[in-house]
Amino acid sequence: MADTRETAQVIHAGGSFFQTISDSTDVDWYVYRNDSDKSNWVFELQSPAGINYDYDWIAFGPNGEYILSGTAGDLGPGEIDAASAGGIGFW
Repeated sequence: MADTRETAQVIHAGGSFFQTISDSTDVDWYVYRNDSDKSNWVFELQSPAGINYDYDWIAFGPNGEYILSGTAGDLGPGEIDAASAGGIGFW
């Protein structure tokens, strides 16, 4: 599930979900489509106690073109890593 961009798990605005990451080589894709007039966003990842997961994000435009990417802040094992930005829309 969600192992490729084409099979990405949909994230709904204001929603949350829980999923197990199998190991350090597990790459999962998630997609959020911004149909609103808002351009500020925050994505958070809660690592399990004693484990430190990190994540990167990529923004694509409505035609699939690359817009921007980054890496979430890393707060260490069991903490909530977050990435945020303003002034850009997501599709």
